[in-house]
Amino acid sequence: MTEYDEKIPNPKELEKEISEFLSKKFGDSVKIVSPVVMAQEMPAASEKAPKKRARKLKFDLKPEELIAYLDRYVVRQDRAKAILATKICTHFNRIQQSNKDKADKKKCNVLNSYSTGYT
Repeated sequence: MTEYDEKIPNPKELEKEISEFLSKKFGDSVKIVSPVVMAQEMPAASEKAPKKRARKLKFDLKPEELIAYLDRYVVRQDRAKAILATKICTHFNRIQQSNKDKADKKKCNVLNSYSTGYT
């Protein structure tokens, strides 16, 4: 088993072998392109990560419009398209409503000066 472990090639050797095999089999029409990974410095602990801006969601399609869009890509399956369009519209409308509610609501702390009956 140790012989097998010692014969494992490093990534450069493996890339070279595969490249040679492919050039023999397919000629110059196939080449291997390896991704280049650049090392990046880790941000210091004292640096704060930039806050992500909440993107404004603009979804104003109606289920009928969404079904018409799906008709261009999906053949038949009318019931599935209707269900999918309704679910998508409901999903995005709920997101819009929750974002609107968050913007409209202000934190309200209430302090009762009388007994609530719970101790």
